[in-house]
Amino acid sequence: EDRMRLTEYLKREKMTPMRFAREIGCHYQSIYNYVRKGTKPTLTVAKKIIDYTSGEVDINDLLTEKPEICEHCGQRKK
Repeated sequence: EDRMRLTEYLKREKMTPMRFAREIGCHYQSIYNYVRKGTKPTLTVAKKIIDYTSGEVDINDLLTEKPEICEHCGQRKK
């Protein structure tokens, strides 16, 4: 099975994080923090993402902690 990251899903569906948050019924900041800062969503939000995307977004990607990346230079923030 081919799973993708949420950012890939949003791009493919031409959907903003704000619209996606509205669609799944969660606060925009939850999706923004995940997409832009790499913070882990809560289990409740992760389940909503998986359900909404019919499992196309990888649960392991959602729940694996990611380092915060600078949006200007692409380097890991300390």
